[in-house]
Amino acid sequence: MLISERWRDKLSPFAALLVIALSWSVLACSIPRAQFKESDTFWLIEVGNKIVHDFALPTSDCYSYMSNHGRWIVYQWLTEVIFSLSNRAGLIGVALVGDLILTYTLGVLLLRQALKFEASPLVSIFLIAITFFATYPDIATLRPQLFSFACFVLLHGVAETAWAPAERRSLRRQVFLSALIGVAWVNLHASFALGAGLLFVYLLAALISNLKEGGNYFRTKTFVAILVSYLLSSLINPYGFELWNFVARLNNNFETQEMKALDFVALGPYGAIYILLLLVMLANFKRKPQAAIAGLALFVCGATHARLIIYFCLFACPHVSRAVTEFLPTLRTNRLMAQLDLSLARILNAWFFPIIPVAISIIALFVQPMLVPRSLPLRAAEYLALHPPRGRLFSTAHAGSYLMYRFHGLIKVFMDPRLDLYDPALCARFAAALHGDHWRELLLENNVRETLLPVNSPLQSELQKSADWSEIYSDNDFAISTLRDH
Repeated sequence: MLISERWRDKLSPFAALLVIALSWSVLACSIPRAQFKESDTFWLIEVGNKIVHDFALPTSDCYSYMSNHGRWIVYQWLTEVIFSLSNRAGLIGVALVGDLILTYTLGVLLLRQALKFEASPLVSIFLIAITFFATYPDIATLRPQLFSFACFVLLHGVAETAWAPAERRSLRRQVFLSALIGVAWVNLHASFALGAGLLFVYLLAALISNLKEGGNYFRTKTFVAILVSYLLSSLINPYGFELWNFVARLNNNFETQEMKALDFVALGPYGAIYILLLLVMLANFKRKPQAAIAGLALFVCGATHARLIIYFCLFACPHVSRAVTEFLPTLRTNRLMAQLDLSLARILNAWFFPIIPVAISIIALFVQPMLVPRSLPLRAAEYLALHPPRGRLFSTAHAGSYLMYRFHGLIKVFMDPRLDLYDPALCARFAAALHGDHWRELLLENNVRETLLPVNSPLQSELQKSADWSEIYSDNDFAISTLRDH
């Protein structure tokens, strides 16, 4: 019996390493397949190229002939510069940066945060995997949100540490950290406003808590200091307070995925996971009222603005891990499970641990092929390079993003995913035209002479029927048509 126990103690660290390696391998192998799902990556790289080349932020658009030509607020310039510099190694360089950011956010920051909440490492790893696949592929796409997720998890950690500080010195550190996060986040992506909302909810919860306790408003003052520090640091950007005004009206001109409500029926099991996470958090209200209130607020944001549900899942993961750990007492009482959990905790808190998920992710990135979506006209763009358009070109927004990247503004696009640069009425007409409605008027009014469209799109079918248009190029995905001269 003593021999078996001795072997069990020796094998436990190896079993823990195997659990970590296998669990992260499953996640890491899925990341490359989703990274280029959205076309935004390409225009982000190109704008970053322009910023690096000019060593200045652009003030007006030079990529589209249909933009409103007003002042261009480059609200995620730091992400664009990072993508541009990493693209010096090709798209694999951009993919590597995104891979490492997501790996560190989920595999290190979020996991260690769950351990700070005294959650079981086994439960935490399992729930992080569920969080990943419940928000996949959006959580892995190469967009500025990748940096936002890291900033959000870091700020959540600051808020939780400040809620029950060990000493006043630690509080000063949290105020300083919130300022650092604010400075970085405000220049990485417009979702920095979500961080202010998170801190405000914690402040509200602190005020309610102090009112119940009576007389002691130390916690409230703490969160006032943290929130003020974050708000002031968010003004350290090229546009100052104007950026807040811009964010308030961002995406109001077109219903992007961020602005759409979640369809829980269509989501099926994923919607059920979101609701289950919320219910577990609310059930833990007495122990962590601040987390339950903030979780509910984030869930409402996610339900009304689809992609924001990712932030709710990231927030809920460590809290639910702790709650589930308490619901499963066998994790503490069973000697084998307790020994494995202890070994996992030691490895996860070790200085060398981040090397493990990072190394696995890098290997997976080079083993798994990057999938460029068929919504991007790679071969058609090569045709355009040899046969430039005779006049204005009309294409989908996704194709427009790739054309910006491929031609650096030499071939101007009709529209691209930077929807804040286009008039709302034009966005509506553009969407209708792609569905084959009132397309003649739109193309004629704007002197369009060539189109680049998916072969199966309704508008391409209309052009094939029209006597005024002829198809001059076609591949399996895209077709180029030109207006006939009369």
